[in-house]
Amino acid sequence: YNAGSGNAWTRSGPHGCHDTGSTPCANSSTDWRDIAALSPTNVWIVGTNGWIMRYDGSKWGRINGAWTNQSSYTITSVYGSAKEGLITLAAYATTSTTNRQVRIFNYNITLNKWFGPVGIQDGTSWNSTADQIIDMDGDDYNELWMVGVRRSSNKYRGWVVQVK
Repeated sequence: YNAGSGNAWTRSGPHGCHDTGSTPCANSSTDWRDIAALSPTNVWIVGTNGWIMRYDGSKWGRINGAWTNQSSYTITSVYGSAKEGLITLAAYATTSTTNRQVRIFNYNITLNKWFGPVGIQDGTSWNSTADQIIDMDGDDYNELWMVGVRRSSNKYRGWVVQVK
């Protein structure tokens, strides 16, 4: 973390991300998976157990209740566009020992409203608990790319798709 004062890096977290632990967000009960920084005052991090945090330039805030059963999802990727005022999250929830639901959730910053889920894969057609979207990126939502992995016949197969 670089606090913005010179070129010095520190292990101390951004202001507001401390809790009772000695490291930033130490008691968050998540493994952080991705980050999207739209600006110095609009930074998003996502992880397991449905954790979403947003940095507003002075403090971190946790986002709860964005959708039903949020805590049952592992959020694997976050993509955002300040120009378009949108945030997209890729997530999955394992529903049984053989099925996984891969979903997209969207947040409209201007409306302060969540939309979704958009089903990418319901687990029954791919029949795997390893399927997931790993990352999303692009210049904007007209050129959004996703990369993921799918397990088939005990082999992992990567995939890439352009969403328009």
